[in-house]
Amino acid sequence: MKDLSVKDYFTIQDEDGNVRDNFAYYGNPRRLKSEQEAKDITLEKLGLTVDRVKLELLGMDDDLTLPDGTEYDDDFYKKMILMSIALVEKELDIVIRPRKNVESLDFNRADFNSYMFVRTQQRPIIQVEEIEMHFDNRRIIKYPDKWIKVTNRFGQLELQPTFISQGISNMTIAQSMGMGFGNLFGNSYGMANTGAEFAPQMIGCTYYAGMLPVPEGEEGINRDWYIQPDLVAYIAKLSAIEVLERWGRLVLGAGIAGYSISIDGISSSVDSTQSAENTASTADIDLIKKDMKQLRDALQAYYGYNMGVIS
Repeated sequence: MKDLSVKDYFTIQDEDGNVRDNFAYYGNPRRLKSEQEAKDITLEKLGLTVDRVKLELLGMDDDLTLPDGTEYDDDFYKKMILMSIALVEKELDIVIRPRKNVESLDFNRADFNSYMFVRTQQRPIIQVEEIEMHFDNRRIIKYPDKWIKVTNRFGQLELQPTFISQGISNMTIAQSMGMGFGNLFGNSYGMANTGAEFAPQMIGCTYYAGMLPVPEGEEGINRDWYIQPDLVAYIAKLSAIEVLERWGRLVLGAGIAGYSISIDGISSSVDSTQSAENTASTADIDLIKKDMKQLRDALQAYYGYNMGVIS
């Protein structure tokens, strides 16, 4: 490895053997090679399968049928999984299946002076493609990739070295606001002068958010950008509850606790725990919910809460 002088440190180099390839602490490693690779990661590859839901219903397999005796098909289970994923994403403020996002983020000088700190709208981040700054729909600066520092789990981005990016951006922002683009914060826009502390949607960020499947050989190793086994279990349990809710209403009919029948001296009766307030599956649902509480507490502690403000 060649020696780098102080001057070389601030030079963006793209030749083979650059910092990206051999520097162990690079802040924005590439885990996806293309957008198609992200699209190819299905729910099944993430472990969110019909069989995983059925595992939570082990012991009830033979009983979970429609009134005519036929089993629920896989399409029914998949719909329950999709609904559960949507609920969990909102509950934990995360996204699961990988997707490419193009976002416009607000400029705040206090955050800008703190290593250009921004928080993306979706998390966890897999990787960042680019960060730019715009004014009047024109690019002011596209930040070098090697300056990008990503905190995957919390959806946080920073830039380093800050004083260079700050110097360039401050200069270009000042020129843009004062030379031909109008005074963004002045009276020309009907607003009192605010000292240029804020600008709406001035930062452009393209990135991939979501989770990756655990690769072969890393089973049992949990990383911020992998889907967590307890998250898979949580979604599967929630899907199982959705299945049980629908099945429980069909066992004897709504509000029917039991029935008896007698034909030619031969009688038969069926009693259940079902009542006007509970279905036949209420007890099983309550047990699953107790298991889910511990999982939910652990997941919320792991992913935290996104403190971003929606405006």
